[in-house]
Amino acid sequence: MFVRSFREGKVRFGKAEYDALKKFETLHHQDIWSWIIDKATDDMDKSKQLRILNITDEASIFALLLAERLPDAKMTCALRSEMPKIDIPANVTIVNFKTDDELLAATDDMDKSKQLRILNITDEASIFALLLAERLPDAKMTCALRSEMPKIDIPANVTIVNFKTDDELLAIGKFDVVLMTELTKEAGELSDLFVRLRNLFDGSGKLIILARPKNPPLPLPEVCLTLWRKLALSRDEISDAAKKADMSFAGFSVSVPVTVPKFDWEAILFSGCIPIVKNSPKCTDKVITDFCKARPSNISFEEKLGMFLLKTDNPSA
Repeated sequence: MFVRSFREGKVRFGKAEYDALKKFETLHHQDIWSWIIDKATDDMDKSKQLRILNITDEASIFALLLAERLPDAKMTCALRSEMPKIDIPANVTIVNFKTDDELLAATDDMDKSKQLRILNITDEASIFALLLAERLPDAKMTCALRSEMPKIDIPANVTIVNFKTDDELLAIGKFDVVLMTELTKEAGELSDLFVRLRNLFDGSGKLIILARPKNPPLPLPEVCLTLWRKLALSRDEISDAAKKADMSFAGFSVSVPVTVPKFDWEAILFSGCIPIVKNSPKCTDKVITDFCKARPSNISFEEKLGMFLLKTDNPSA
């Protein structure tokens, strides 16, 4: 499976959650967007429009904000759930799907495009990817989600698609770059995943992964932390899987100092965009609310992220 969802009733994604996520992404992830843009476009044909596919369960605010920064790119967001009622950038297309065959069929004509094509795969709505799309206006980004996209503004170069199975996902089309955020062991055997993702590349391609290390975790309720440490991926696990999939590997870690109002943090936890929170059965509405109420007015922490670039130069990939 590309992503697995155990969507709980506690997940909600409205204007409050969207506003909190957008503010958080804009304040803290500018440098990460710049790195992704640089790696996605460093050797591309300048006459070609960047095509991006984002695959998530929920609406990807990361992807929508990315699309705004890539106004010449075309982004497709593939979602299994509905898109929330938010403004969508002009370069964004939303596609809902249930199976991988539906996903591939939804954008089958994208391989004829001269745009740089980026696929973003996530469970929840990726505000990060949407903001990134804004920075690549000439690229086309596709956001593939298992959940519904919240009703928010989507960049013009972003397409949203929903999917339920891997076959639906593979049916979306061909891409130059696949972007995966919040990758954990829930994705299953990584080498198998990377081999399947190679089928989404139009010849050579790049897989960009953002994953969180086991330590230190984000400020989360205690009931989430045990599951976090079980599901977090190590650098070696990703590197070994890349080698098995015959893909080159490069990666490094970043530390981002974060200060966020506790009510914004509560909205982010409720959004479902942090998989560990969404998938922890014991992390109920009350647990999240009580945890945030007990925090100071502003929550400060070091956000640790692993950033990985996997490439294949095999024309038959």
